[in-house]
Amino acid sequence: MKKLIAIVNPEHLNEHGNYFGIPTNFWVANKEAFPEGTPPVLLYQDGEDLKAVTICDNPRIVDGTDYDHTAMYFKLVRRTVLRLKDKLLRIWEGADDNTIYKGSDKFPNYWEMTREQRQILLRLNAKLLDVEKSIYERCEELRKEHPDKCLLGRINFLLDEKDPEWADEDDNIMATLCHHHRKDYDPSESWNDAPHLMKDEKGKPAHFCWLFHELYDHTGLVWEDLLRVGQITVTIKVYYNYEF
Repeated sequence: MKKLIAIVNPEHLNEHGNYFGIPTNFWVANKEAFPEGTPPVLLYQDGEDLKAVTICDNPRIVDGTDYDHTAMYFKLVRRTVLRLKDKLLRIWEGADDNTIYKGSDKFPNYWEMTREQRQILLRLNAKLLDVEKSIYERCEELRKEHPDKCLLGRINFLLDEKDPEWADEDDNIMATLCHHHRKDYDPSESWNDAPHLMKDEKGKPAHFCWLFHELYDHTGLVWEDLLRVGQITVTIKVYYNYEF
């Protein structure tokens, strides 16, 4: 992995999976991880690169290009750095890394959304139910054509083109899910893991499809990010395995 900043004591870096609106691995650091004089930074993975974002009122990628600063990942990281700036700076100075998890109040939960926002989320859920049904049907067809092959789907969630942060020069991918064909798929099954809090318009536990659950619970995006999802693209590949 390429990195754009010197790391002298990696034991002072703490890795986190997708969380707090950052849809990729990121590292919260104590200043002892870097050479003396390094400004406070948060590291995150972007493809094969390890990038460093300054923790300040105007976060920027260290040695980043203009193109780097149009990338969707950077925009999401920048938002999170701004909201958690005080906590990240305390960790930089030696506070317990676990204090970052007390920053969840900076990101509204489903039940804290307005009625209009929840309606948008429920419409996205309905759309994703149609998407996963289509994926399942197509995979069943491919399974019959290639009974001994491995099927893998890749689902990209793009920023809505009307969003002010849309950039023509970027792919605008907010998050990606990998989908393995499930023979036991049941569209009637609800994946709502907090039915006492996440309700539908009638006040009943919302029926969340599997893809919607994966999107809100396993990509790192926060609820407000889901309001910004536009196009959804799906790629299904058939893999051939050979033994010699």
